[in-house]
Amino acid sequence: MQRTHYPKWTEGEEEILLEEIGKNPTNLKACFMATAEIIGRTPGAVSNRYYTKILKSDKIAVLTLGRHAVVKNKKRLKETESPITILKTVWNKIVKLLFNI
Repeated sequence: MQRTHYPKWTEGEEEILLEEIGKNPTNLKACFMATAEIIGRTPGAVSNRYYTKILKSDKIAVLTLGRHAVVKNKKRLKETESPITILKTVWNKIVKLLFNI
């Protein structure tokens, strides 16, 4: 059985993936599909690259800001409390202004 050779990922392709994730960090499937269309790879290949290489690197630290929480995406954010505390405080103020709580 002959293995298919796939071209190596370039820094530019990873940057496109990170840009797409930055646009919509709460819907990774849509980000993978959009990236795949742009760079000419399959959504599965893009997903695989994200979960096996990019998340294990220091290239990404995504926070999902919800109404009641700030969620760290996987283990990419350093475990320092002060930036998270600041984000929570700012987010809580924004939510109170938006929803008049």
